[in-house]
Amino acid sequence: MALIGFAAALMLGLAPASTLAGEPVVDPVGADITFSGGGNALLNTVWVGNVACQNVDASGTIGSTGKAGTMTLDMTGCHVIYLGFTYACQSTSAPLSNTIKLAGTFETTYLTDAKTKPGIKFDIAVTRIACGYGAPPPTFATLSGSVLGTLSVPACGIESNKGTINFEGDEQITGTGPSVTLTSTNAVETEQAPGGLGADISVEFSKAIKVTCV
Repeated sequence: MALIGFAAALMLGLAPASTLAGEPVVDPVGADITFSGGGNALLNTVWVGNVACQNVDASGTIGSTGKAGTMTLDMTGCHVIYLGFTYACQSTSAPLSNTIKLAGTFETTYLTDAKTKPGIKFDIAVTRIACGYGAPPPTFATLSGSVLGTLSVPACGIESNKGTINFEGDEQITGTGPSVTLTSTNAVETEQAPGGLGADISVEFSKAIKVTCV
């Protein structure tokens, strides 16, 4: 969850009110801002179960508009417990048997109708995960879709070079808006079910940012 937290903080900055288009803006606008941080995460893929990752290395960039960017979560120590045994889990884009890599783009958004709770919508590239159990092993699942992250630090109007954000379960944009859901698909890609990402991440930006809320 940590890992997503840092990304949200990073993308939410301050910008002149005239540039706002209904989303939080990260200032300073016009310059790419990088960020990095870490935490831990729990993935729910339904088909392989709850995958716990002990460490998350998060990195990314907030674009010049202050309302979008890219983010990568490199997770290590990923495993699932099945029938009392622990099995390593790996994504096809990761180099080691217990590592999962989630990458994609994000946009800033509000998580309440009052527009006082900033966050990010993280669109995750299609990611195939394998866990070392099954008959025969491994057992596969594919993740796709989006998750919402809450920006806890910095709050609206507060300048900081550090941030935190968390991802937990399904949420709705602006509280009453459309649901944002991560989807998991089984190995033969014939069945789908909701997935989930829970993460708490702390992040540090390359320069101090401020989140402007409408």
